[in-house]
Amino acid sequence: MISPAASKDERNWLSERYAEFADYAVGKGYQVVLCGSPAAREQTLSARIIAAANVPVINLVGQTSLKQLAAVLARADAVLAPDSGPAHMATTQGTPILGLYGHSNPKRTGPYNNLADVVSVYETFAEQQHGKPIEQLAWSTRVKGDHVMAAIDTQQVIDAFENMMAKHSF
Repeated sequence: MISPAASKDERNWLSERYAEFADYAVGKGYQVVLCGSPAAREQTLSARIIAAANVPVINLVGQTSLKQLAAVLARADAVLAPDSGPAHMATTQGTPILGLYGHSNPKRTGPYNNLADVVSVYETFAEQQHGKPIEQLAWSTRVKGDHVMAAIDTQQVIDAFENMMAKHSF
C-alpha cells in the first residue's frame, strides 16, 4: 500500500517516483493500492501517480473511513509513506512501514515499529540548513524547502523495501 500524502505537500515524495516504485512492486508480484483522504490535493496526487504508473494501481484515496483505513492497513503486506497519519496507523496494526523522511527527524516522528526501515535525507538537510552537526541540533529541529523530498531517489526506496521485506519473511 502506498499512502503518498503528508500533511503538507512539500513533505510528499514525487508522484513519478511513487509510480516508479509501483511499477517495481507490481513487477515483484505485489498488488499496489493507494490510500488517503478525500481532500482535493490527495485526489490530485493519486491521479498523478496512477497516470505515471505503467501498471494497474488500485485507488482507495477518499474511499475509506478511518476505521476502514485501519483495517486495510492491517491487511497490507507493507506500507510506503512519508510522515503521515496512515503511516502511524499502520505501525499500530503491526504492518511493516517504509517511511520517507526529509523535513522532520525520523528518530522522533518515524513509525516506531519500523525506525530501521526509513529512507531519510533529514540529517543532511538539517546540518546544511542549521550549520551544525545533527548531534548538536534540537530533537525537534525541522527542515524547510520544496526540494527536500526530491533528494530521495527511487533506488534507495527499492533497496530499503527489499531489506525490510527480507526481515519480515514475505
